[in-house]
Amino acid sequence: MLHPKAYGEYFVKAGIGKHEWRSDWIACGGMADGGFSTDVPSGSPTDVLINASKQKRKDLANCMISKGYDHEKGFE
Repeated sequence: MLHPKAYGEYFVKAGIGKHEWRSDWIACGGMADGGFSTDVPSGSPTDVLINASKQKRKDLANCMISKGYDHEKGFE
C-alpha cells in the first residue's frame, strides 16, 4: 500500500510551519523529507528489519508527541 505522505507528515501541530516541523522531525531522528531509516544493515533478516522499523516509528512518535504534535490517522 502506498501512502500519500511521508510518515513524519502525519505529525501535526497548530501554528507550526514546514521549517519548524522539519527541524523538530530531524531532531527526533527523522530524515529531512519526512521519512526515516533504521541502522539495521541491508540484507538483515526480514523480521529484524520489520522490528527495527516498528521501533523507529515508535521512537519518532514518542519524540514528536513530546514536542506537542498530534499523530493523524493514516500511517500507523
